Amino acid sequence: MPGHFRLSLILGKGVSVVTEDAEMTTQQAADFLHVSRPYVVKLLNQGKIPYCKIGVRRRIRLEDVLHYRDDTGDAASQALDELTAENRTRTQAKAIDGRTGYYTSLLNNRESFSGKRLT
Repeated sequence: MPGHFRLSLILGKGVSVVTEDAEMTTQQAADFLHVSRPYVVKLLNQGKIPYCKIGVRRRIRLEDVLHYRDDTGDAASQALDELTAENRTRTQAKAIDGRTGYYTSLLNNRESFSGKRLT
C-alpha cells in the first residue's frame, strides 16, 4: 500500500488517510470496489464480506473490504494470467496451422503446374 500512496501523491491525486476500523456504507464500499451497490449487498448476504447492521442499515469495516479486494484481486490476476497463456497458445497453434496450410497449398500448386507448359 505505501507504493500506491506515494504514486498517488506524485501523480497529484487526492489521498485520504483513514483507520482500518473505519466503517462504510454499502454505497461507499461499492464505490471503493468499483462495483454496483446491489452487488455489494449480494456479497454481504453470501457472507463473502462480514458486516453489521445498525437498525436497517448495513455497515462494513474498511479492513474487511480491503481483505475482500486483495483476495479477489489475486484470484482475478491469476485467472487473467491463465487466460492470457491459453490465448497465446491458441494464437501460436493457429499461426503454425496457417503456415502449414499455406506451404501445403503452394506445394500442391507447384506439383499441378510442373507437368504443364505455359505458353
